Amino acid sequence: MAVVRDGAVPVLRRHGESRRLRWTADIPATMDRMAGFNVQNAMAAAMAIAHGVEPGAVARALFTFTTSFEQCPGRLNIHDSHGFRVILDHAHNPAGLAALGKVVTGLTPRHPRSIGMINIPGDRRDGNMLARDAAGAGFPPERMHRVSDEDPADGED
Repeated sequence: MAVVRDGAVPVLRRHGESRRLRWTADIPATMDRMAGFNVQNAMAAAMAIAHGVEPGAVARALFTFTTSFEQCPGRLNIHDSHGFRVILDHAHNPAGLAALGKVVTGLTPRHPRSIGMINIPGDRRDGNMLARDAAGAGFPPERMHRVSDEDPADGED
């Protein structure tokens, strides 16, 4: 069994048959497909069908899951209040930060001013911090970096 994308629609392929699933834009956590990493997560979740999970149960999970702080703390949590938007995401490596940058950039037409606080926890190698900075360069222009030595080293990702 495999889950592949046909444009914006995941397709479940099993035993030579194909079944189109729902549009990934309909899944709240994908933010209208802007959060490509959550499109990939949704496709991976659909693989649960291969392990005997009912397709309806997978669909209910995908279409009711959001990136709220209550359901997924620290992962693309969005809070709109007082005329501005806050996005909290623990993008813990350069690839995650680059993916988050794509989401922030995608939101720019609706929210033209962005200020980012980018942090890397623990005692990291210089190369990882430089890679973090390079990934952060893809964000809109108003941003700042802060490196913290206060957190104990928690190993490299």
